[in-house]
Amino acid sequence: MSRSPIAKIILYITLTIIILFLLDFLFITFPSVMEQFEDYRSYINAGVVLVFGWGVVKSLAQLSFEYFKRITDEATAATIRSIVRIIGLGVLFSLLSSVFNINAASALTLGSFMGMVIGFATQKVLNHAVSGIFIIITRPFKVGDTVTVAGQSGKVKDIRIMYTLLETDEKEILIPSGTIIGSVIHIIRKKEEPKKEKKATEEQSS
Repeated sequence: MSRSPIAKIILYITLTIIILFLLDFLFITFPSVMEQFEDYRSYINAGVVLVFGWGVVKSLAQLSFEYFKRITDEATAATIRSIVRIIGLGVLFSLLSSVFNINAASALTLGSFMGMVIGFATQKVLNHAVSGIFIIITRPFKVGDTVTVAGQSGKVKDIRIMYTLLETDEKEILIPSGTIIGSVIHIIRKKEEPKKEKKATEEQSS
């Protein structure tokens, strides 16, 4: 039976702490034996952090995928998983810079640069993802409603995190969630709810 992502995260973090502690213990307790490896100590520590850190990143990404797959479609969940991996790699490389004792100014510059790259790469995607979650929670319209949004009119066929699908007589229209949040929504016709049949409360006289 495969472990859950949360169990894997706990396992990887625990193993990282234990192995790094054991390495420090060996270098301090047996200096004469470990002296030949002293020049490679930073690389060994970095290797441990990289291997298990990548395991943590993948597990976090899988955890986010499984969560969002329950509330949206698989394609959107996969996109969010990729975003989590990119952000996780940025954090992981920042940790590696501390392992190699890079000075604070250099680490800050590296972190700022990576943050800028990640920010540009994920800004639009995150904007649509957050907007989509907001739409799903607030429900300004629902599947089956006929609406006009962002200059497009049609019947709401599906509401996903990244976009809403409108259906017209001739075509289907995908409207990004971020665009919907910034637009005026005209609800032309609400979906008709099925009427409950009334039960007789009085007996008919013969």
